[in-house]
Amino acid sequence: MATPQRVWIAVATLVVAFMAGTAPDVATAETADAGRAAGPVATPAAISDADVEVVAVRPLPGGRLERTSYRAAPGVTARQLRERLTRDGVRGIADPSALTATEDPYSCFLGTAYALDNGRCPPIRWTWAGYYDPQVYFRDRTGPAWPVRETVRDWNQAVGIDSYWTTGACPDDRHCVNVHSADYGGTGWSGATSFTITYGRNFVDGTVVVRLNDRYATGAADRRSSTCHELGHALGVGHNLSQASCMFAKDTNANPTRPHPSDFNLLRRVIYP
Repeated sequence: MATPQRVWIAVATLVVAFMAGTAPDVATAETADAGRAAGPVATPAAISDADVEVVAVRPLPGGRLERTSYRAAPGVTARQLRERLTRDGVRGIADPSALTATEDPYSCFLGTAYALDNGRCPPIRWTWAGYYDPQVYFRDRTGPAWPVRETVRDWNQAVGIDSYWTTGACPDDRHCVNVHSADYGGTGWSGATSFTITYGRNFVDGTVVVRLNDRYATGAADRRSSTCHELGHALGVGHNLSQASCMFAKDTNANPTRPHPSDFNLLRRVIYP
């Protein structure tokens, strides 16, 4: 895994290039191994969670932390989303400056892909629970228009963690993510992922929930993109600087529908090595 020094050198290089108007495609050994370039990229500062997602956090007994990330819908700024969520009575909305002020941001990454929580280490992840790889079942409670099954198949290409789709109960000895869709109204968010983590930054079984908002779904590609993005968060993947990844921070009309090779490399080499 890269050292903090390497991270900040890479970030500084990108920032200088971005300010000069010549932001490069990010090419690393990992993305080169994957067989294609990273595609258009943005700087970490340009896609900070504070700019594109709203995070609500609530401390729990025993050092646990409950966290929900809300992805701003197209045309909605993070500031507008924070205001709407506040009006709706959502508690624990984090100060945007706090999201990047805590220790060691942007240090858990590979290529253009960052782990959850602005790339902080150690990464938020599932436990192995006695298996060779963590076993995660996605319990699909969405409407027929949402491609959860196909998206789970995409994420199951990753090495290091196994993803399964079900409409029934999750096996007792496996991890479980509940996936729902509904018209949640004009909330300002297109998707949301909620979970509780332990003091050691592991997901807590029974707490991980994905919600997909019918109100902002504009078509098949948009649904596939949103589903891919939120399910990636449920595996521990944060945002990707590449606009070719469904984990690109902003919900845009470009609608990338699948993970990028750097997302898979992040899972294999950083989150579940």
